[in-house]
Amino acid sequence: MRLLYIVIFFLGIGLLWSLLEAQVVRVNKIKFKTTKVTDKIKIVFISDTHYGDYYFKHRLKSIINKVNRLEPDLVILGGDYLFVERNTKFNKTDLDKFFNEIKQIKSKHGIVAILGNHEYYLKENINLLLESMEKCKINLLKNKTYSINFKNSTVLFHGVDDLKSGQVNTDVLQINEKYLNIMISHNPDFFEEYNINFDIGLSGHTHGGQINLFGLYAPATESSYGQKFIKTINTKGNSMIITSKGLGCSRLPLRFFAVPEIIELDVKPQ
Repeated sequence: MRLLYIVIFFLGIGLLWSLLEAQVVRVNKIKFKTTKVTDKIKIVFISDTHYGDYYFKHRLKSIINKVNRLEPDLVILGGDYLFVERNTKFNKTDLDKFFNEIKQIKSKHGIVAILGNHEYYLKENINLLLESMEKCKINLLKNKTYSINFKNSTVLFHGVDDLKSGQVNTDVLQINEKYLNIMISHNPDFFEEYNINFDIGLSGHTHGGQINLFGLYAPATESSYGQKFIKTINTKGNSMIITSKGLGCSRLPLRFFAVPEIIELDVKPQ
């Protein structure tokens, strides 16, 4: 009986930890040096917000405040914005609240975004999300290249549609190896399944496993490549792939050794 009480106690501690960790947000600072830029560029990447029922009041506002304090040159949104599953009812109020906060983002060169798999669970209501993006002057990269001049450095941002729920088309992307190429895909499996030249890859989707057994093993990875994209940083040749743990939760409001994060990417001249 005593052993049972001990087991129940530690299970309770684990559950409480998971509930609290799901509401924490840390800033993960990553540096990338390259000869393709002449000035420092700060990019902030946030993904998998899954805004909805599981958010404490003012949590999203707190996240946006953290982003603004970083004083980014550009903010990139990595998909899965609302808490919408395949068979949950669409909540227009959540959509409006989400974009009311997102439009408070302060970024020198604006905001670019891609779509994740959960956007497609909105079905016909996806048009409402796209309209909200347009009103907030968010540049949607759906199989599209977007060029930004940062002082004396040109950077090409390539965004693709969701790997599983959308229709990826890489033929339309304007890769130019003369410039820094940043590839954005919600699902990191894209970087294994498509052979494209890029310098930095940005993705989300896996939530770092969401439930990660002491950082050693995640039972559910949402990836066809096992535990690979549970890690934040991977490499492919000379390219760096960053997979954010995201900010929200899917299914249950729990995280264990997969702390929600904002990615602060500092690109510096080499």
